[in-house]
Amino acid sequence: MIELGMGKHMFVTVGTTQFNSLIHEITSSTALSTLNDLGFSHLTVQYGTGNFKPETFSSADVHNRIQVSSFSLKPSISADIACADLVVSHAGAGSVMDCLEARRPTLVVINDQLMDNHQTELAHKLAEEGYLHYCTVDTLLHNLKTMDWSGVRTYEPGDPSKLSKHLDSVFGF
Repeated sequence: MIELGMGKHMFVTVGTTQFNSLIHEITSSTALSTLNDLGFSHLTVQYGTGNFKPETFSSADVHNRIQVSSFSLKPSISADIACADLVVSHAGAGSVMDCLEARRPTLVVINDQLMDNHQTELAHKLAEEGYLHYCTVDTLLHNLKTMDWSGVRTYEPGDPSKLSKHLDSVFGF
C-alpha cells in the first residue's frame, strides 16, 4: 500500500506515443477519488500523441480537490519526474529508465493492446529485481491502493567511465 501524506504529486507519462486508455483511466472520477484517498493533491499528465486530452473532463467534478494539469510533448520531462512523489509510466525503456535514474517510485503500466509486446519483459524484469511495480490499465487502481512500496530498491546507474578506463589501460593510454 502507498503510504503517503496529503499534498503529494503524481506524474503520468506515455512518452512520445499514445496510450489513451491509460490517460482515460487515470483521469476518471474513480481514479481521482482513489488518488485523493491516497493523499495526492496534484496530478500532471503527459498524454503524448494521444487523442484523449485530460482537459476534456469536467473540472466541476466533486474530485476537484486534485489539481490536474496536462500537456502533450515537451523537450524534457525530467523536472516533472523529479518533483513527483509517484510516477506512473508507460513501459517504454527510455521513460522507465528516466524514472529509475531520477530515483522516483515508479509504477509501469503495460499497454497490453500492443502486438509483440517487449515492454512486458522489461517491466517484469525490473519488478523482479525490485526496482518498480507494474500492472495493466485494468488493474491500475487496484494496484495503486494495494502495492507495498517499502521494499522497492533504489536504482544505481552504471558508471560508463569504468569501461573507458579499462579500454585505456588495455590500449596503453
